Amino acid sequence: MRNVLIFLLSIVIFIVFFTGKPSESQLFDGNPIVYDKFNVRLSVDCRYTFGKTTTTINMFDETTHKQVLSYMKRELRSFNDVDIAKDNEGPTHGIHIQTINRVFPNEEIIITITFLEYIDRREYLAAYLPEKTVEKIYEKEMKEEGIWLIWHSLWQGTYTMHHNTRTGDLSKLCKQIIVDFDTEILEKARWKR
Repeated sequence: MRNVLIFLLSIVIFIVFFTGKPSESQLFDGNPIVYDKFNVRLSVDCRYTFGKTTTTINMFDETTHKQVLSYMKRELRSFNDVDIAKDNEGPTHGIHIQTINRVFPNEEIIITITFLEYIDRREYLAAYLPEKTVEKIYEKEMKEEGIWLIWHSLWQGTYTMHHNTRTGDLSKLCKQIIVDFDTEILEKARWKR
């Protein structure tokens, strides 16, 4: 029993004196990484349609796909601290959009949005552990798993848009999605700077 108490006491002393007090940014929301520039990955899935037979239900809507990507990229480029992630780059955040069309062209389109944060585990651990320890963990994990970038959902929402109506303009809807992304995700990450 005495050995267990000594062990626990030594762990507490180690944590207090060697790891130091966590900074304000570490206490903010569990992710201590401070992003100077956001690298946002866009993912748009336009395969789903209501009202078709099951043999043709997964038809890709290329027109909507191109329009949504174009409008979203245009809005993201208006921010000085946001870049659009290229295929070979590691993103810091992501916007995943899934559209569901109705069969008839004047019907509604449902858009489901998920905002993601991608975390480089190496940067995350570096905020809490010495660099040599992080390197050892990184080398071991890369040999065993090969996965170092993890992600989690930060926010989800659903929008309904009516085709060919003033309130259902796809450009306006994409602008609103980016406003939500900025307000719900980027603004909170900027506070850490």
